[in-house]
Amino acid sequence: MKYINTLAECRNLRIANKKIIVCSAGSEGTRFMDYLYYNGLLGNILCVTEVPGANNQKFVDTRPVIPLSYLPHFREDALFLVAAPLSRHEWINGELNKFGCKNVVFLGNTFHEKVIGQLNNFSTSGAIALWTTKNLLNRMNVLEERIAEQNEISAVHTKTFAEYRNCFRDKEVVLVATGPTLKYYKPIPDAIHIGVNFAWRREDIPFNFLFAQDFGGERRDVVNGFDKIIDGIFIGKFLDLGVTSYLNRSMDVEFLSDKIRRYYLNETSNATQHLCQDICHHALTDFSTTVSAAFQFALYTYPKKLYIVGCDTSLTGHFYNETKIQKIDFTRVAKVGYARLKMHARKFYTKTEIISINPVGLKGLFTDVYTDEYKASLEPPTDKKDAKSADSNIDAELADEEAANLGL
Repeated sequence: MKYINTLAECRNLRIANKKIIVCSAGSEGTRFMDYLYYNGLLGNILCVTEVPGANNQKFVDTRPVIPLSYLPHFREDALFLVAAPLSRHEWINGELNKFGCKNVVFLGNTFHEKVIGQLNNFSTSGAIALWTTKNLLNRMNVLEERIAEQNEISAVHTKTFAEYRNCFRDKEVVLVATGPTLKYYKPIPDAIHIGVNFAWRREDIPFNFLFAQDFGGERRDVVNGFDKIIDGIFIGKFLDLGVTSYLNRSMDVEFLSDKIRRYYLNETSNATQHLCQDICHHALTDFSTTVSAAFQFALYTYPKKLYIVGCDTSLTGHFYNETKIQKIDFTRVAKVGYARLKMHARKFYTKTEIISINPVGLKGLFTDVYTDEYKASLEPPTDKKDAKSADSNIDAELADEEAANLGL
C-alpha cells in the first residue's frame, strides 16, 4: 500500500492528479476534508465515498458523498485517497482493488496526527470560527438570492415542465448528446428523442425536444436547428448574477418560435448543488454539460427505458468535428454529475432502466450496450488469442463478467 505523511506530499498528489476521490466519509475523512479546506487544497477533490457507502445524497465540505458502487467510471484514472483508521486499511484496500481502482493512496498515521493537531490549533486560535463565519455569510447571501428568485423559478418552470410529468411512462426515451460515438447510433423506432445543442445536425433523427444553453460565439448557430424540433425547445439560463445564457436579447428569443420554453439552472459551482425531483419548483442542476438538464427532464417524464447516446464525457471532439479538442476539461465534474443523476434516478424513478449506448467516459455506470458498428470501428484483433478481449474491447480492461453481461 502507498502512504503519504506530509502536507507537501499531499500538495504533490493534488498537482499530479486532476481527479481525486476521498475515502471515506467517516470522522477521519471529514477531518481530512476540513484540513484540505483550511489549507486551500480542495480544488481537485471531486467527491467523497464510503467503502461501502449509504445510498443517499449528502455533502462533506461541499463535496458530495457518493457510494463507491456509483463510481466505476472513475476507477481507471482517479486517485482514491483513503483517510481511515489503520485497522481498516487492509480491508479498504481489498475492497478498492476488488472494485478495480488503479491508484490508491492512504494517509499514514503520522499524517493523521498532524491533521488533528493543525485542526486543534485552528480551533484554539479562532481561525476555524473565522472561516465558518465567512462561509456562513456566503451561504446566506446565496440563500437570499434564491428566496428572491423562487417565485419566478416556480412560475417559469411550472409553465415549462408541468405537462410533462410522467408523460412517457410506457415509452422509450433517447437522450442524444454530441460526442463522436453518436455517428454509430441508429434511431430507435417510436422512441422520444431529446437532443442537446448541435445534436440536431443528425438530420435522420426525429427530435421531439432540444435543450440548449450557454449561447455565445458559434453556439448561437444552434438556432438553425430549431425548425427541426417536433414538440419543444428548452433554453436554459444560469442564476449566476451577470451571466447571460439566453440568446442575445436583440434576437427576441421568446418570439423565434412558439415552441420555445425557458428554464433556470443553478449556479455553475455545479458539483455542490442538490438535485430536486420536482423540477416545476426548483432550478435544474448543471454539471458542466447541457445533458444534465435534459437528463433531469427525461427522468421527470418517467420513461420505461432511458437511453443515453453520444454522452462520451471525453475530450475527443464531437460527432460532427472530432478534431476539435475541448480546451477546458469539464469532464471530471460531468462524470460526478452522471453518478449523482444515477443516484437520483434510483431514488425517485425506480422503474426507469438507464442504458448507455457505446459509453466511453461513463463505461460501467449504467447498463452498457455496444453497437456492431462501433465495435467494428475498433482495432481488429491481431490473433485468435486476443479475439475475445478485442471483440468486447471497448476497453481492454473490461472484466470478463462485465463483457458477458453486455452480451458481447
